[in-house]
Amino acid sequence: MKNIGLKVIIALLSITMQAQTSNCSNLSEQLQIFHSNLDYANAYKSWLEIKKNCPTFSEKNYLIAKEILQYKLDIAPQDSIQKPLNEFVAFYDLYDKSFPENKSNNALKKAILIVEKTGANEENLQLLEKAINKSKTAIFDTYPTYLFTKSYYDKYNNKEISFETFFEKYYWATDILEKNKANINELDFNNGQVVMRSLLYNGFTPNSFENYVKAKFEDNQENLAWLNTVSEILSVYNPRSEWLEKTTTKSISIEKNAKILQYRAQYYLKTKKQSLALDDYEKALEVTTDALQKAEIATTLAKLLMVQNPEKAAQTIQIAIDNNPKEGKYYIILASLYANSGCNFSNDEKFAVLKLAQETVEKAGQTSAYLKNTATQTKASFQQQIDGLKKPSKKEISLECWIHKTIKI
Repeated sequence: MKNIGLKVIIALLSITMQAQTSNCSNLSEQLQIFHSNLDYANAYKSWLEIKKNCPTFSEKNYLIAKEILQYKLDIAPQDSIQKPLNEFVAFYDLYDKSFPENKSNNALKKAILIVEKTGANEENLQLLEKAINKSKTAIFDTYPTYLFTKSYYDKYNNKEISFETFFEKYYWATDILEKNKANINELDFNNGQVVMRSLLYNGFTPNSFENYVKAKFEDNQENLAWLNTVSEILSVYNPRSEWLEKTTTKSISIEKNAKILQYRAQYYLKTKKQSLALDDYEKALEVTTDALQKAEIATTLAKLLMVQNPEKAAQTIQIAIDNNPKEGKYYIILASLYANSGCNFSNDEKFAVLKLAQETVEKAGQTSAYLKNTATQTKASFQQQIDGLKKPSKKEISLECWIHKTIKI
């Protein structure tokens, strides 16, 4: 009898679970249909049923519900906003509770919502800071760090906090942004940086900032985020400042960073220490793993080497070509190197090297459409020089000096 009773209970539970699953499936289907038809009133009713009876049935329901709750919040009168806001905040908590492994960054979205709708008081900003810190390397747009920085800039601008406090928040946010660069669309990342910098730059003069750096350098010698942010600002506003050398050198001693090495290299160029600048650019080229950054560093280094070491300049510009093969400007630099080789060539060799320069500059126009006119004009200028030379009788000419190529005539 006991076994029969147990079987009955199991059967009833199974029937109940099947019925519940079927009901949840129906509710989810209704939600999708109402949402597709833009029937937000009925979609909202379906969501309430799902929230109550089927919170863990499907994560897709939460993606739809988010749009519905956003709509309700958007249309709410300003004096009646609290209820839909509270509901939206609770939604993010339920989402994380029901699907703890989700990748939706709900804590961050919730914090942004609270700051936007209820203001940037200290409690809300601490919530936002905590959420950003929790997301750390899973931020996919610049808005969270912008909102955080803008909120503290407004406090500084209203004389509620000191520049020191504002800058502390600024460099923390920019460090987070930099660590998420690979996650963020390039245009969004660049625009976000520009906007955040503009907030900071509105808050000081070059002299006042340098005085701040002098006062705080000792306290921040191991603070990499502070050192890097200060170095970036000084590279723009005080590029010859001894403090730029100090902050970059200290940063590099902690961690070799291609961007910081470039800031120090630029300082050395400004202060006429070219050998040190070349050394830093070479180190930056070794350190970076970003192909586009490697290409740009190689281009800068090649331009600096063109006169004193054209062979190394050519090798370096080839690094740029290898790392950014869809960009044609590097071929223009390489063609210029060939045409102005500095070698003591004979008539035939001059003819050959100018042919090589022509072939090289043609690749610029073939690679980048925007360079077609430049490539055509440059090729024509090389042709004018060729026309002043006697045509060689040989079909092939070997070029030595630093070029080491055989050219077919």
